[in-house]
Amino acid sequence: MVALGYGVLTYVENVDGKLNPASLELLSKAGEIVRARGGKVYSVLVAASENPQEFRELAACGVDVLLVYKVGEDRLCDYLLHAEALAHAIRRVNPALVLVSATPWGRSFAPRVAARLDLGLTADCLDVYVDEAGDIVQVRPAFTGNLIAHIKTVTSPAMATVRPGVFAKPTPDYSRRLEAVVLEELPVHPSGLEVLGPSRRKSVSLSEASVVVAVGRG
Repeated sequence: MVALGYGVLTYVENVDGKLNPASLELLSKAGEIVRARGGKVYSVLVAASENPQEFRELAACGVDVLLVYKVGEDRLCDYLLHAEALAHAIRRVNPALVLVSATPWGRSFAPRVAARLDLGLTADCLDVYVDEAGDIVQVRPAFTGNLIAHIKTVTSPAMATVRPGVFAKPTPDYSRRLEAVVLEELPVHPSGLEVLGPSRRKSVSLSEASVVVAVGRG
């Protein structure tokens, strides 16, 4: 196996100024991996401004070091910019594992980051764990869900997207503090995309709905 770095890096999804619960769920698994292998829990947040309340919540949920990439409000919807931020953070931190929630947003740019850094990406994971040899193993369904595959990535760091809802949100400890590293200069290559702004349509995420009603005819 390729020698892995230390620690776990997670991507924090911020939707309309609110932390996505799916991103907080990743922190419980990140803490578990760090306790098994050592290192710190790092997180990446792309935002237009610094929000002390968000920092406090992330610290309480287990983040040790938060890399904050400050960008203009009009650029928050550019997923290529988020990909650039995550790739930059991976190079800077050299973690053993990178976790991104498999939301539509996370799925839009995580493969681009993996391709840019020539990393393997295990998608839609149901679990991640450390085996007896100290290797990181990613668990995902295979063959239309009929089998469960246990995968060891041969590139470093290991990178995975995780289905929302499979990990419980950590119990907050508001006595914790984090180190915030604010980065205002992010080199971004011209993408050719024109970002008009976020959609203002209000809808409920399926991952957060308490009841889902499906109607069909078979």
